[in-house]
Order: sequence, then structure tokens, then C-alpha cells
Amino acid sequence: MKKFLVGIVVVFALIIIALVVVVSMVDLNKYKPQIEEAVKDNSGYEMKINGDIATSFSPIGISISKVEIRNPQIMSNQKFFDMDKLSVAVELKPLMKKEIKVKYIVLNNLNLDIKKLKNGKFNFDLLKKKTKGKKAKKAKKGEKEEKGEKAKLPMVNVKEIRIKNANINFQDLKTKSSAKVEKINIAVNNIKFDPSKKILQAISFDADTKIAKILYDRYKLQDITVALKMKDAIATLNNMKLSAYGSSATAKGKLNLNKKIPILDLEADVPKLNLENY
Repeated sequence: MKKFLVGIVVVFALIIIALVVVVSMVDLNKYKPQIEEAVKDNSGYEMKINGDIATSFSPIGISISKVEIRNPQIMSNQKFFDMDKLSVAVELKPLMKKEIKVKYIVLNNLNLDIKKLKNGKFNFDLLKKKTKGKKAKKAKKGEKEEKGEKAKLPMVNVKEIRIKNANINFQDLKTKSSAKVEKINIAVNNIKFDPSKKILQAISFDADTKIAKILYDRYKLQDITVALKMKDAIATLNNMKLSAYGSSATAKGKLNLNKKIPILDLEADVPKLNLENY
């Protein structure tokens, strides 16, 4: 999954860099093969851009349509990630000062298809390549240089991230169990990143989430809304509302991600539980 996230970050980085080219009125569609190759080189995943790369001037931004990602090592004939459109807009003045201030990132109709194979691996897992002798030393040297480069990276300011109409499908091919999360809509604001902290502790944000339906075997939750606040690797859940088996419920709680095993502390209030259709 880490490699997959790296791949997505690479896509975003390439898009932001390409915004500088927009001013020169270059048709970015002819660079699709180079973008796809860069993603594969940096993440190991195969990305295909089936739609157009379009630019805009108000706000200054770029969008990529019909993107899909496959794992060339496992189930290579099936995509595990696709989305209709990715849009990014940035502020112009900070770019002139070699600063990146992203106004928004929008992901439309994102679909994530996760499969757990009978051998315990997931369809997004990448096999680690063993390196020996000089190659291993070069790899270690590259890792050290990479760490040094990370420390020099400027802070990227993202004002808003919106995920519209996303769907997640999970299948365990060994147990034959499955789960679905349908029509996810998330608006993330007040995003901050402190590079001096570890990755989870470094990220803070506020998010409003709406989920139409969660299905797991015979269990079903509907009409879920929650206000989430992330800070110091602790997610605080406020004003959570949902419907289960015709009964309405409210909840609040905290999810602590500082431990190896996340700790969830949840308080729920179900005034009238209806189990007639269970």
C-alpha cells in the first residue's frame, strides 16, 4: 500500500510541476507516455491515462481524465484503482517564489477494488526485489540520499481536498467474504503538514464525510455522516449519525493511530433498535 501511495504522490507532483508549463500553452497530452513511465519507475505500478489532460487559467489548474492503475506483478489484467477525473488548482504568485500553494485537489468517481488472495497477499502488494553486492550498496546509498533530499523539501500547502462519489470494494478470496463502501463524499479542509514529525503525527486536517452505504456480509449501515478532526495521529469523530436496520443512531469517539494496533474509543446512542429485518 505504501508503494501505491507513493505512486499517487508522484502523480500529484508531476501535475503540479506541469502547471508551470501551462503558461507556455503546451499540449500536455503528448506527455502522457512520459507521465505513465515516471509513475511506474517511481512506484512500480502501471498507470494508464485513457482521457485527456486539460488546463485552465481561472483558477490556474490542470485535470486528468479516465485514470486507471494496475499492479504488473499480481492480477496484472485487472485494474484495482480508477477514477473519472483528477483536478488540481494552484495559486500563481507562490509559484513565482518557488512555493507550492494548492487551492484544491478534487477526485471524481474514484473506485478502489481491493482483493485479498488465498496466499494472504493483496492485489496492490508489490514483491520486493533482492539486491546483492554493489547493487545493494547503491540502493542503501540511494536511500540515504533520498532521506537527505526529503529534509530539504519545502512545505506544501493544500487548502482543500474533495473526494466525490468514491466507492470501495473488498473481497477475501480465501474466506469468500466481501465488503462494500458506496458513494463516499469527503471534504477535507485546514490541511497542515509538519515535516519535523513522523508522517501520521505530521498531518492535521478537518473533514466532513458522507457515506451512502456500508455493506459487510449481512450487515448494512446507511446514511452515515461524520465530522472528523485529525491531529497528532488521533482522529476525533464528532456528530456521527447513521442508520442500521431501520434504526437511527448517533455516536462520537476517538481513533488513536499512535500505537501499532489502532485503538478505537466509541460511544453510541441508539434510542430504538429495530432488529425485525436482521
